[in-house]
Amino acid sequence: MPNKKLLLLDFNGVISYNRFWESFYDPSSVYFEISGKINQFLFLDNKELVQDWMCGLYTSEEIVMKLSNYLHFNYDILWKEFKKSATQIDISIPILNYLNSLKKKYFIVLISDNMDSFNRYTLPNNPKMSEVFDSIYISCEKGKLKRDNGGELFKDIMNDYEVEFSDAYYIDDSPKNIDLFNELGGKGVCLTGEEHILKYLASIS
Repeated sequence: MPNKKLLLLDFNGVISYNRFWESFYDPSSVYFEISGKINQFLFLDNKELVQDWMCGLYTSEEIVMKLSNYLHFNYDILWKEFKKSATQIDISIPILNYLNSLKKKYFIVLISDNMDSFNRYTLPNNPKMSEVFDSIYISCEKGKLKRDNGGELFKDIMNDYEVEFSDAYYIDDSPKNIDLFNELGGKGVCLTGEEHILKYLASIS
């Protein structure tokens, strides 16, 4: 392989900032009240369920059915908006363009704790990601999250690219993920927001 360094990026909070059911969170939406209940059930009260979803133990349909039953709310409406938000989720084109300019110096890799919806809906609707990233590691495909087994997924990537942690850079909006990556010997930074990401990329270009 060419003598390149490795640049890893998280997905949500780094190159994408919207949520599932994004339109429900608009105060003018007739489903605005439901948005808070969705957030409470999935991301506050049932974090282990979401982690299992991101490890591929549940399909998105199964999760939406659980949510529908809990909320006593129409499944078809929940599913339609979930699929729409996963398909149309925002992707930072300025960040992707900048990453593309770094490919002579770095292997560019996306690593995300994410659901089956990423490969089913998000990635096919955003082909530029496949063009920019040399590889995409998604937890639901790998069956493990970033911090599982002491960062085994990070180690797998280092082995795949034959790069040492000391030559690997990582951007994530999770302090815990960054702390682990740095403990393993990498150069991780906790950042979010397009402006901050672009500024950091310029500093390592």
